Amino acid sequence: MTSTLKSYFTLLFLSLITLNFAQFSPVLKGKSSLARFFNSTTCVVLTEDPCINEQLKRHFSESWKITPVQFILDEEFEIFLKDASYSFVHINTYKVQGEKKLVGAIALLNGGYTDRDLMYLNSTLAYVAYDNWGLEKTVESICKKIPAMVSQLKATIQLVNDNNIQGRYSMDITKSLIDIYNSKAYVLKRKTLLIDHLYKNSKIISEPEFAFIYKYDYQFVSGEEIEKAIANHENGKAVLFSSYNLYKINKVIDCSTHEIIFCEFEMSDNQRDHRLNQFDNTDMQLLNSTVKKAKEL
Repeated sequence: MTSTLKSYFTLLFLSLITLNFAQFSPVLKGKSSLARFFNSTTCVVLTEDPCINEQLKRHFSESWKITPVQFILDEEFEIFLKDASYSFVHINTYKVQGEKKLVGAIALLNGGYTDRDLMYLNSTLAYVAYDNWGLEKTVESICKKIPAMVSQLKATIQLVNDNNIQGRYSMDITKSLIDIYNSKAYVLKRKTLLIDHLYKNSKIISEPEFAFIYKYDYQFVSGEEIEKAIANHENGKAVLFSSYNLYKINKVIDCSTHEIIFCEFEMSDNQRDHRLNQFDNTDMQLLNSTVKKAKEL
């Protein structure tokens, strides 16, 4: 992991959450924040790793059409972040308060702040966690997920804007987005769900339990096979991603479109509840029932 990625900061779990986390645990501050974003130039902050930078440049240049894009170095970030006419995409390794392990995410933020920590606490429009409790923080794991992460960042902002999703509280926004995502789960009835062997080997998921509960097609495969399916937009496949930072966020991505077609958001009053980093029996039943109930549009 490069020093750029090890830009640690502490995320505080507040009794009244004011963080505008989005994507899979979305909280947005309303149309004013979105209006600022859509009028901004989005700066993609490059890392010290050439593989990650190549993927960022390729996929933001090819598919990010909602704002103008430019690429900046990490040392330029400190200068640009003060300007409210810019928004930013930044890959970070997060240190969760009270825990030793690190989790990672790619975040979309509005500019106009003099300090990085204040910026993350007050201006995060969307983020996609690529890491489950420190297990997937390698450069390779980041690279293979960048195409889908870029699509998801863009899709979330567009969904909120196009559907005029608003809410007084964070969970209002969360529920609205999850309802949209899960309405598409019917496509899993005719797709093979790919699950990384890493989840089984790390005891995040029990294969015998999953086989008993999930009634549709699935395979445990290597990370390389998942990367290939996503990169090639394979039509008959989807991928399960499970991530844990302050919350447990499980999602299924359609390989052909990179859209989220299932999402589960779970939080606990006990930040040390390590069951959150498991795709457990309850999660399996929810996935299966969501697929079963979803009606083809």
